[in-house]
Amino acid sequence: IMIGYAPENLSAKFVYKKAGFIETKLSSWGEQLAKYSL
Repeated sequence: IMIGYAPENLSAKFVYKKAGFIETKLSSWGEQLAKYSL
């Protein structure tokens, strides 16, 4: 599962990290991308 969120959105960063998502890279449109492996 891949998701994207605004890098300045620290609440999203915290929630996704707590859920097990791992940050990958910044997208070309500026969002922080993160993945969750099933």
